[in-house]
Amino acid sequence: MRSIFYILYLLLIYINVLNSKRKSTIPSKAYKLHYGKILQPLSRTPMTVTDVNFHVVVPKYKLHSCLLGKNFSTMMSSIFCYLFNPKLFQSKNDHLKDNYWKKNVCRFKNNEHHLGPIIRKFNGNRSKDFRNDWKHLLIVRNPVDRFISAYIHLCINLKKKSEAKRACFGCKDGIKCVLNNIYYRMNAYVSKRTPIDHYLTYHFLPQTWQCHYSQFKKVYTIIKYDQSNLDLFYRNISNVLLRQNVPESFISFIDKEMRSTRTHHTTSNSMNVVLLRNYITQNEYARKMLALIYFNDFKEFGYEFPLYSNNSVS
Repeated sequence: MRSIFYILYLLLIYINVLNSKRKSTIPSKAYKLHYGKILQPLSRTPMTVTDVNFHVVVPKYKLHSCLLGKNFSTMMSSIFCYLFNPKLFQSKNDHLKDNYWKKNVCRFKNNEHHLGPIIRKFNGNRSKDFRNDWKHLLIVRNPVDRFISAYIHLCINLKKKSEAKRACFGCKDGIKCVLNNIYYRMNAYVSKRTPIDHYLTYHFLPQTWQCHYSQFKKVYTIIKYDQSNLDLFYRNISNVLLRQNVPESFISFIDKEMRSTRTHHTTSNSMNVVLLRNYITQNEYARKMLALIYFNDFKEFGYEFPLYSNNSVS
């Protein structure tokens, strides 16, 4: 009898050890770093550090978009789902915003993490035709606005979720800690010292380091997501759909939905946005790290670099 209790005791210890190891892998370690002497970006040209992205397509209209975190991605996914199968979409949803990630009725139907399966499944494996004949959309955003949106969403609103903890490195010291660790992780990706964390990449890494930007730069139709001029943004999306022969009734529905709804992850107009923007405006180190981390985004998309002393990155 005593031996049975002893075995059960050892088994309990073993289970606790396994659980502790499993829990310990959730948040990335937040390194205490300082890059006060760093004045140059990791690369002066866009890099592709991962082949895993989020691609959505509508074969009927030869539309493809690679989605970037915090760049209207939830709504774009819903728009493409609606166009891919209007009947299915409308049988499950009343509005575009209802079709957010976990409830996406097109999940695994019109989306892939790699371009290869997209081309094979929807264009007969004709990669050249896919590149030249399809319309490729890329929604981009001012890097500072995108960082603020991701930081609020992951490091404030979802800070207790395991994936958010990992993407924010378990930082307890705010923006500086997160920026330092993003730069550190980017450097590790460039030197291939660590596996890619796709959740982190999707939300925080430069836009030009994702979506095969350097290879597809010439064929991408770039649309800037600017929350200070949403009317122009919505019109640009509608114009692309119109040129791809999407029916006007579909475009009208999409335009109305874009203008009248907010997605579950929207962070615009919150007090946190104002506070973080003020912090960045007043903190030279934060401005420098943003300029270094998102150097390629500022340069490629024509956004103004954050100013700081000894600014030699532009």
